[in-house]
Amino acid sequence: MARNSNHPCYDLNAMRNLLRVEGYLVNETPLRVGSGRSQSFQDRTDFPLVARGGRPYIPGSSLKGVLRSSLEAYVLGSDWPDKFRKVLYVRDDGESCVKDEKGNKEEYCIPCILFGFKDLASRVSIMDAVPEGDVRVVLRTGVTINRVFGGQQPGNLYNLDYVDSGSKFRFRMTAQNVLGGQEEWTRKVEEGFKYVLGLLKDGFFVGGRRSTGAGFVRLSDAKVRIYEVRGGKLFARSEGGLEVVA
Repeated sequence: MARNSNHPCYDLNAMRNLLRVEGYLVNETPLRVGSGRSQSFQDRTDFPLVARGGRPYIPGSSLKGVLRSSLEAYVLGSDWPDKFRKVLYVRDDGESCVKDEKGNKEEYCIPCILFGFKDLASRVSIMDAVPEGDVRVVLRTGVTINRVFGGQQPGNLYNLDYVDSGSKFRFRMTAQNVLGGQEEWTRKVEEGFKYVLGLLKDGFFVGGRRSTGAGFVRLSDAKVRIYEVRGGKLFARSEGGLEVVA
């Protein structure tokens, strides 16, 4: 496995294996991924949905962000050795997602290794989830609650668009060099990736208004293909549902 001697996880210059996941994200509760406050008097809603060609979709960046955040919480709450429980954030200027300083200190940010950091490319790519077939957008009216009196705050009425429950969005994800490693850090990367697959299977929240139950999605009709490199060529190793990665 080709890698940097000081940073062993810098191994993406040589592909060992490639995994592709496809399926459909189905929102079991109304979904809201907003594009910000509307500035047009012609819009029926104060906060329109993010859309392309008039059709709402779930940005890959939103999916990647929520999966990464969940993985960060999983790592911090794990009983892994301390060197694998390092979690870095974008604001951590000057930090590297991996340290191996003259062999004296070794730390790994597993979420960074999977999803990328300032000095490391992402192993995981998630495409925008576009709607399959027709989707129904519904308008809901809400009010601001006065925190002192516990009742409606006068004059603070607003309208929000939601994608109605039961809509299907095409999901596509690829991951490179996340399976079959023999070193301890590669096994933690694989465990972290399997946790992400578990989230997709069991469901997770994405978008806004999650505290009110909106945005719960689950992956259905999942198809997984695993490829490995042998003799400089890419060969299909296995194919099936999410269980092929178990």
